[in-house]
Amino acid sequence: MSSKVISFRFSDAEIQALEALQTEEDSGSLNQTAARLLRGILGISKEVSTGVDINKLVEEKIAAAVGSLQAKLELVEERLGKLRA
Repeated sequence: MSSKVISFRFSDAEIQALEALQTEEDSGSLNQTAARLLRGILGISKEVSTGVDINKLVEEKIAAAVGSLQAKLELVEERLGKLRA
């Protein structure tokens, strides 16, 4: 079976996402992580192991965003209150 090297660029955000999906089996290599994930998507491997609870990660990101939004809204309300006074 022959093989070919595939190369492409990732943004900083994409690299961070890829790093979050690394497992011990990837030996710290982003190339191995990407290859493992792509093989899983292509159905070449039976299971895509991320080592990360994606639902928990998404929940944490949403909670952080909501908290940030709430803090900003409180600041706006405070400033509006001062303008009204």
